[in-house]
Amino acid sequence: NSTTQHQVDFNEDTGDVTDTWSGGQKVGDSSTKITDLVEALGNLYPCKEDNLYEFGIEAESRPVIPFIGRGKIDADNGKGSFAFGDEIIYMTKGDLWRYRIGRGALPIGLNTIRSWREIAALNTPKDGRPTFGISVGEYWYYLQNIGEESYLIQARKRREGDPPGHELIQHTVLKIPLSKGLGVDSRNQLWIKGASSSVARRDIRVIELANDGSLDTKDRKGQADEPHDIFFDERNPGRPQDQVQLRRYTVEIEGDWDATTALQLRIYRDSGLTSALMGSAITASGVTTRNWTVGTNDTCYRFRPYLRLATNSSYTPKNSQPDILRVIIGIRFPEIIRIVVN
Repeated sequence: NSTTQHQVDFNEDTGDVTDTWSGGQKVGDSSTKITDLVEALGNLYPCKEDNLYEFGIEAESRPVIPFIGRGKIDADNGKGSFAFGDEIIYMTKGDLWRYRIGRGALPIGLNTIRSWREIAALNTPKDGRPTFGISVGEYWYYLQNIGEESYLIQARKRREGDPPGHELIQHTVLKIPLSKGLGVDSRNQLWIKGASSSVARRDIRVIELANDGSLDTKDRKGQADEPHDIFFDERNPGRPQDQVQLRRYTVEIEGDWDATTALQLRIYRDSGLTSALMGSAITASGVTTRNWTVGTNDTCYRFRPYLRLATNSSYTPKNSQPDILRVIIGIRFPEIIRIVVN
């Protein structure tokens, strides 16, 4: 309640906020406040500044994540936590925690993807703070905040047919000014509340979701007059000791491509801080191949494909669906030719 901020009060009347609330139970000690309440499987889970708690009516509430020390107490811990089936997703300053009811807890945030390292050439949200999440169908959406910027992250559980890897498949949907609030309405529209220190950037954004909670809606792709970037994983051809030669860059696209949608084929090589542009932008659907000029910036030990779709002010997201089907990088390994001298 408002005066004893580590206590959950009860209402045995109508449940109206004007009724008398009393007979509550304290959650943990009084040094930390309750920041959110989550319900799952008929049980209540108070989120506090120091931990996630399992609420007890006939017994004391207990913290359920034993790995969070008292040194990690923060006023925003727990805000925007949510339930997903038999799991509670608890937001903290240090990580995104998954507590599976009756079993245990595990950090599953972006910083737990071991194969993902910081790249000097790219701005990434890996070291940001997860906050304010929601589940829609099998999909999760949450904000990863860094300074005055927020990254909207979409995540889902890895399932049959997906390649092996981390428990979650996650990617950035949108980079926007700092935001601190997510919600979804009965029409499957995702609402994002801006919280930037600049009034001019403190917007409320709405994204229409598909019926299954995904972003796979018909049309309604992207934004007008904006660049849209897709950074792929860094690729090592399988023989890290060998330098390879890049030969061709192929992309297959379909749908609504025209002068308002220009697709640039770019690539990072090794530890390069700038990407190389392969030929002119593509504005028509079909299969397009760009070939490297032999002997000109075409060798590397590892590479990262990067696509940039730049829309102009005439692009109409509501009626457009430019789809990228596949990207292929053709390479050539060093050849060893055996010569027998008689």
